[in-house]
Amino acid sequence: MQRIGIRERRARLGLRHHLADGALASGPVEVARSMVAVHSTDPSSVYLAILARMTGGGIPVVEQALYQDKTLIRLLGMRRTVFVTALDIAPLIQAATAWLSS
Repeated sequence: MQRIGIRERRARLGLRHHLADGALASGPVEVARSMVAVHSTDPSSVYLAILARMTGGGIPVVEQALYQDKTLIRLLGMRRTVFVTALDIAPLIQAATAWLSS
C-alpha cells in the first residue's frame, strides 16, 4: 500500500483545488466542479473563492455562470448552509444532504 505524506497530500489538494502555481482553472464551472461545491452562505464568499482559483475573468464571469447561463446553481445544503455547484452535481449534493424519514 502506498502511503501519502502530509506534503504530498497538500500538493495534491493544491492542484485539485486550483490553488497551486500554474493550476488555475479557466472558468467558474471548472472551479466548482473540481471542489464539488463552493461555500456561499455569505454572498461575497462564492465570488472570492472562485476568482482566487481561476485565470482572467471577474465578477461578471461568475454572475453570467450563475444567472444567465445557469451552469452554476445555489442550493441549500446540510444545516442550512448555502453552496454553489455545477448544475450536474446539484442532485448528488441534494441526495447526500437530504433528511430522509423512514
